[in-house]
Amino acid sequence: MDSKDVSSSNIGDGQHHGEYNQQGTQSSQNPITAFLAKLWALVNDPSCDDLIAWDPSGGSFHVYDQARFAREILPRYFKHNNFASFIRQLNMYGFRKMSTIEHGSLQNERDDIEFAHPHFIRGQDSLLELIKRRAPDNQQKSTIQGGIYLTCFCKRN
Repeated sequence: MDSKDVSSSNIGDGQHHGEYNQQGTQSSQNPITAFLAKLWALVNDPSCDDLIAWDPSGGSFHVYDQARFAREILPRYFKHNNFASFIRQLNMYGFRKMSTIEHGSLQNERDDIEFAHPHFIRGQDSLLELIKRRAPDNQQKSTIQGGIYLTCFCKRN
C-alpha cells in the first residue's frame, strides 16, 4: 500500500472525532478526520462497488442500494448501520446530493443516490485535508451553553 493511501485499517476506531493524517497518526499537519478517511477507503474499495462506487467522472460517488449498503457495508466501516446518520455526516462535511437533472437526465433511479464535494475527487487523496467539518450553528450552541430555561405553569382563567 502506498504511504499516501487512506484506509480504514490505518485510522482510529471512529469513536473519536480526532483528526488523522494520511498515515493514520494524530497530527496537526495534514489533518483528515476518521470519517473522511473511512469514506475514502469505502468508495475506493472494489469489493463494495455494487453498493458504493465512484461516478465515471471521478467527481462524485453513488450509493446504489441504500438498505443493503446500510446493512452490509456501514457496519464494516462505522460503528452503526444507520443510513440517515451516514447522510448527516456527509452533510456536515459539505457533501451535497446530486440530482439527476444536474447531469442532464430525467432518469429517476430511486435507489441510486449521488454525492459530491469539490475536494473529494477520485485519485486525489491529498485534497481530503481541505474538507472540514462544519461547526455547529452558533445560535444553537449559545442557547444550549448559556441559555436558562424557565417553565411557567400558570393558572389561566
